[in-house]
Amino acid sequence: MFYPIITATDIKTLIPEIGYEIDNTIITSLIERLQDMKIRPLLRSYSWYEEIMTQASGGTYSAANEIIVNDYIKLILAFFVQQKIIITQTYHIERAGLRIKTFDVSEVAQPEDIRFYIQTITDEIDYLKGEFFKYLTENEASYPLYQSDTDPRTATHSQGRQIANYGVNISRIGRNYYPKDHVDDDDYLIR
Repeated sequence: MFYPIITATDIKTLIPEIGYEIDNTIITSLIERLQDMKIRPLLRSYSWYEEIMTQASGGTYSAANEIIVNDYIKLILAFFVQQKIIITQTYHIERAGLRIKTFDVSEVAQPEDIRFYIQTITDEIDYLKGEFFKYLTENEASYPLYQSDTDPRTATHSQGRQIANYGVNISRIGRNYYPKDHVDDDDYLIR
């Protein structure tokens, strides 16, 4: 069962660039897809993700999870939704192929404008992920499930090391943002 961590209205409040005329059903659909696709791997632990989902369904989080959800996860998820909305609201597919929507009065963004805007959002996400991992490192005793298990659906390297692709440009964030006992010498392989 899907329990959203954040609502469409909350996303429109956090990211005012998302216009209120954007249908909430589109945003809710994106939340459902992106929450599982982007947030589950970010949390790394299947048990922790399930704990947060259970708490979301009840409407009350533990004190530690409330900090994670309210200070990091909601905003990270909101930016992921914003990235997807740019694509879904700019392009649509017809029998003749991919088309750019042009029914608004405003000028259609050029591909380089879209790339720039998406990169700006990606930079925000990368920063927030770095702060998230830094916070987890500094408060690891409060989050034992983060350390205890990994999502069984996560791919493993042939030598048994998990390869984590969080979409974070590690060279910009630096290794000190990742849990110290999980980063090896390659800066991208997680044990």
